[in-house]
Amino acid sequence: MPASELSTQDSALHVVFLTPPGRSAVAGLALAGEGAAAFLGRHFTGSLGGGDGAVHYGRIVAGGDVLDEALVVVRTSRHVEIFCHGGAQSTARILAFLEGEGALLSDSPASLSLEEKGLDRVQREADALLGKALTARALRMLLAQRAGALSRWGKAVAGLLAAGDARSGAELRAMHGRGRAGRALVEARTVAIAGPANAGKSTLFNRLLGQARAVVSENPGTTRDPVPALAQCEGVPVRLVDTAGLGEPADALDRESQEAARRVLARADAVLAVFDGAAPDFPISRNGWSWLESAKTCWVRNKSDLLSPSPFMGKDGGDGWFSVSALTGEGVEALGSAIVEKIAGLIPAPGEACLFTARQEEIVRRAEERAAAGDFPAAASAIESLINQEGPQSELTGATRPGRRSRA
Repeated sequence: MPASELSTQDSALHVVFLTPPGRSAVAGLALAGEGAAAFLGRHFTGSLGGGDGAVHYGRIVAGGDVLDEALVVVRTSRHVEIFCHGGAQSTARILAFLEGEGALLSDSPASLSLEEKGLDRVQREADALLGKALTARALRMLLAQRAGALSRWGKAVAGLLAAGDARSGAELRAMHGRGRAGRALVEARTVAIAGPANAGKSTLFNRLLGQARAVVSENPGTTRDPVPALAQCEGVPVRLVDTAGLGEPADALDRESQEAARRVLARADAVLAVFDGAAPDFPISRNGWSWLESAKTCWVRNKSDLLSPSPFMGKDGGDGWFSVSALTGEGVEALGSAIVEKIAGLIPAPGEACLFTARQEEIVRRAEERAAAGDFPAAASAIESLINQEGPQSELTGATRPGRRSRA
């Protein structure tokens, strides 16, 4: 919907929610009306560009108080979009401030007619996922696609394919490779922590999470059931799972716990195999663990604070081990980079076109195959279907978005 349609009732600023009601990681709202961008700029600590669709990070401040951190997109001088934390308190504070300044909460449908907004199919997919973004990096990626980054790429490549341009093959291969990163940003991948008892798995779990969720004890076997929690590595959401120590079962309960751990490891997208680097049997302790899939496993030498400092702290020193101290945190940040590489590969640069759904990946894969076979018209047709308007919204998101948004 054009910004002018959001503020035709009078000259006041209007607020329209862009994300559906309920708990979510991110809440989005549009501020529309004469001088909307200038008004928000006076209450935003970041620098706002002029109507270029770029994403700006900062804090919304009123009366010296920080209301929330936010990502802001200036569509035009009359249309600004704000994406803040999805908790009820965050949105309530911002909404109360805006209404206190005279803004009116619009009675327009919260989902806003996607056809009226002029979004193509890719942009609709990004729009539907904005409220589910788990990290600021994921939100930035989705905002770039909603602003048309992937759509513009699709139109350009479809033109190359239609002309039989050989450069199209390289473009398709490169974009296909980015799909892994885009989908990892949208949907948290599972990273399981495994290893023998008392290797420091729960300490590493808590360190990566940033808070004490798993019980840490010097007594082996403290963790029985898998413990899941959401975290992030370099802005990429991950679902961490701490598992029971593996080894010779002490009793029936321990055997059941280890079987549950193995099931988690089999389904995980990445595994951190954690061992006590200060133990006398290290690295012999790695023997017998060849059943772990090497392609998705990072071998972690923990408790390095008890050893001489390693020049490869947190990195593979050529022996296949990542040296870290879960207790002090040394090397853990570099290990996070290795996790991102395992689950996502190369993360797209800000504003870069990126695939982010299974449908998009399948279309680009099919176009790549047709182009490789020399059938450029079929490949061009496939890429055109990437951004066309056909298909119900429920097909893209699994459900239609609610019609109205109540106040936070």
